[in-house]
Amino acid sequence: MRAHLGFALALLLSISGPLSSSASAGQLSPDYVRHLTAVGFDPAGDLFAVRIDVTSAVPVIVVREIATGARVAEFSVPSKQREERALARLKKKYGIDLANVHQGPVSPDGKYTLMGAPNRGGKEYRILVMEGARVGELHRVPLKRDEKTKVRPTAMLKEVLWSKDGSRLLVIINEKFVSERESYEVDRPTPLRFKRWKIKWYRPESPQKKP
Repeated sequence: MRAHLGFALALLLSISGPLSSSASAGQLSPDYVRHLTAVGFDPAGDLFAVRIDVTSAVPVIVVREIATGARVAEFSVPSKQREERALARLKKKYGIDLANVHQGPVSPDGKYTLMGAPNRGGKEYRILVMEGARVGELHRVPLKRDEKTKVRPTAMLKEVLWSKDGSRLLVIINEKFVSERESYEVDRPTPLRFKRWKIKWYRPESPQKKP
């Protein structure tokens, strides 16, 4: 597979900021319509926490393992006071704090930049890595069709969080579903290990010969 470097560079402009959350959920289950906000990592980078705001439901803060995605704890936060108590408990029990996070697409050492792009056909979303002028693929996320409308989502890289040593990542991908009857957005967290030797580097395009 060949890298389209110009396209990849253009993607850098679209991945650093959060997206709008104004879509309507229609008749779907409110558990399926959600938007995530990063809360932080533990000091070792083994756990991450996100706040989940769900349509017509009480927000929650969920703690998961980065290696497996397994749920460790969950806290209901129906009010600002409850949220502050939950954050204090997370910090005391697990050491989870945004201070343990390096935020943004560029790695803590400044060598790598993460991007996102769908594959051809839009069935998967690729997590791409740029190092200098070369581009490689770190991970693919399946883009599953909605069970009712059969619509496949469009996706965008919403947020990237690194552990301080750059060995672990939390990638939040926004998926947007649009059909004739309804449209909605879902944020999905994808925890990853950043292993440089597992990056599949694309071969650069050969220069076109002059006629």
